This record gives sequence, structure tokens and C-alpha cells, in this order.
Amino acid sequence: RSIGEILKRFDAKMKDPRRASKGKKVSAIIRSFLKIKCPINSAAKELNKFFKKNKINLVVDQKYFPISSNKVSNLNVVFSASLGQLEYYTGMVFKIDIKSKSKTISLCAGGRYDGLIFDLGSKKQVPAVGAAFNL
Repeated sequence: RSIGEILKRFDAKMKDPRRASKGKKVSAIIRSFLKIKCPINSAAKELNKFFKKNKINLVVDQKYFPISSNKVSNLNVVFSASLGQLEYYTGMVFKIDIKSKSKTISLCAGGRYDGLIFDLGSKKQVPAVGAAFNL
């Protein structure tokens, strides 16, 4: 594809969907989802509460968060549905921070972005996963 075709497709995807009434409802649901932040051992409960409230036919089992059964007492693991501007991710997204008394260091972040290459103009879907480590 030419650069012009890629930019035209990207521009079409960037149109603000919040203008339509259905788009406003979807935007409100997304904003609500992105506010979910809780200890990892209650992530499934909070997600299922969100799904039920918004009539989304999904159920998440706590087994999806295996670190929640970690027995290390000083390990503080938090589930957050929001990591900022990461619209190209299509599945699980993660970020690992190390917090001390004086500062927070971002160690690693990444996730699945299966649709990214297709969205940029590829004729086929390409499964992808990636991460960046700050060493």
C-alpha cells in the first residue's frame, strides 16, 4: 500500500465515534472500564461486576490472574484496566513498576497487538505480542 492509502485509512479510523448517541454510550462504558483499579486478588470480581452492570456477556475467572495466589506477603500487585494511550493493543496489556519509598521505576510494559499491522494497511491479520524493558 502507498503511504497515502495508509494515512487515509488511519484518518478514517481516527474519526471521533463519540458524536453519535451510540458512540456516547460506548465511550461512557469505556471510561468506566478504564477506572477499574484494584488488588489483583479481586480483579475477577471487579471485572465481572463491570460486565454485569454493562450487560456484557463475559465472565472472568480469578484463575486468569495466577499471581493473585502468590504467597509473598510484601508483594503488592495491582490490577489496572488503564495504562494510558495504548489503543493499538488488542488483548492483555501489562506494566510492571517497582516502587520504593522515594520513587517508582517502570521496569517493563507490553501486551498483545494482533490488529496493528492490519490497521496500518496489511491485507492479513498478523498475531503479535511485544514488550519493552527499561534496564
